[in-house]
Amino acid sequence: MAKIDLVEEVLKHSDAEIIEYLYGLIANVRRVYNGVEDPMWLLSLGCEVEQIYSVLRALDRRNKENDVQ
Repeated sequence: MAKIDLVEEVLKHSDAEIIEYLYGLIANVRRVYNGVEDPMWLLSLGCEVEQIYSVLRALDRRNKENDVQ
């Protein structure tokens, strides 16, 4: 079974599509964070936060590499 690299797949899209994807993730994080009554719910945001961080880090690296070229 082949492993899917989510970040690699996301980076195949245009910057506008990536922004839309990240906006959707962060909107969910914000919705949960603003509505949380039990702090334990914040732990459920870890996956989204990690996805956002990973995509932004890869996007930053890609942009820096493109600037050098």
